[in-house]
Amino acid sequence: MTREAYESLVQEKQQVDEAYQGSSAKIDGLETEISTVKQETERSKRTFEREIAALNNRIITEKELKAIALAEDPKDGEVLAVGSRGTVHINLGRAHKVSAGTKFMVWRPGKGNVREDFAVVRVFKVDRTRCEARVIERKDPRPVTEGMNVSNPFYDPKGELTVYIYGEVQRPGQIRLERGMTVIQALAAGGGLTQRGTEKGIRVHRRGADGKVQISQPSMDAELENGDVVYVRESLF
Repeated sequence: MTREAYESLVQEKQQVDEAYQGSSAKIDGLETEISTVKQETERSKRTFEREIAALNNRIITEKELKAIALAEDPKDGEVLAVGSRGTVHINLGRAHKVSAGTKFMVWRPGKGNVREDFAVVRVFKVDRTRCEARVIERKDPRPVTEGMNVSNPFYDPKGELTVYIYGEVQRPGQIRLERGMTVIQALAAGGGLTQRGTEKGIRVHRRGADGKVQISQPSMDAELENGDVVYVRESLF
């Protein structure tokens, strides 16, 4: 073998070694990226499972929802009058532990003793024995009238107004809802967020008078309502 041929083989071997090292580095990078994605997926899965478990403690079953919709279910109150601007006056007030923001379904018994839902109203003014509310959602094109019933599956005139905090908080569980309580005040009552909690991960689960749950990402100064569930997700970073 000539010297030139030998040097050519040595050079070719060096090129092969360099190519192998480059491929090995790329493989190591891909393995690291895959491992990171797996860890993030596992964290998201655990967070989701905890959130579902918390909600299961509050969700009304379909059977219970159907029972609530029947006309023979007890009403919580009734419409006293409807103002010229659509203001609904209800015979429930502070003495009945009604607070501003409380929602009620307005309904009346229909044919076959089945409840006919007319509208969802939200209380905006509360006196000692009565309150005023505005219609926020129509269920029927017919108007709300005097004598109609109002009810809310979470309204309890004999019990305390409460909210629930779960997830990444120091002391999860039930807390008393004070008048005008905000998200940040409720979290403070629960000891604040854990090290893994994040404000961006705060969600409020709210069930309306129609039984449907709506999930929102609130501001820290948003006011809470009776029966709200505040859930704090785990930060992924």
